[in-house]
Amino acid sequence: MSPTMECQSKEWRFIPGWESFYEVSNFGEIRSVDRIVHKNNGTQAKYKGKVRSATNDQDGYLGVLLSAPGRKKVFMKVHHAVLLAFHGDRPDGHECRHLDGNRKNNYLENLQWGTPEENNMDRIKQATVAYGEKHGNCKLSDKDVEFIVNSGAPTKDLMRKYGVARTTIISIRNGTGRRSIADLQRKKEVN
Repeated sequence: MSPTMECQSKEWRFIPGWESFYEVSNFGEIRSVDRIVHKNNGTQAKYKGKVRSATNDQDGYLGVLLSAPGRKKVFMKVHHAVLLAFHGDRPDGHECRHLDGNRKNNYLENLQWGTPEENNMDRIKQATVAYGEKHGNCKLSDKDVEFIVNSGAPTKDLMRKYGVARTTIISIRNGTGRRSIADLQRKKEVN
């Protein structure tokens, strides 16, 4: 828990589309709400709402299986529920950003809608994605890329030296190919 969250009180809001069934907190918890269920035999039963246990999906995000009478069960990712309830619908072309890179930290202060480019920059900055020379399929180090960018050597010579395709050399030279993390961060600062 972050220091600022320790001072905040927990706030619960209905999950849009699941009003009167489920709520989500600014601390990243999902709970069912108190409800009365009408049974087939004509009786009623009162059920006390409770915090639901989140499970990991195949990508490592936490989620909860939501169900309601007459509705199909849905696996709701906790971060989506938090952002929907506290920031509204996802803007077109946006996705959820975990600002600290931790997929399990679903506190409101750690979540934000953002563009895929912003999310990718977060991953690079937080080193939660293998990029550049850290990538398992990388043939060129950052030092090699820098040499290619600054070298006046013929493309054919660089292809032979590094064992890469012509398009690789050309894309690095014109700025559309692999760049170092520092280059990407400088590009973001300029924009």
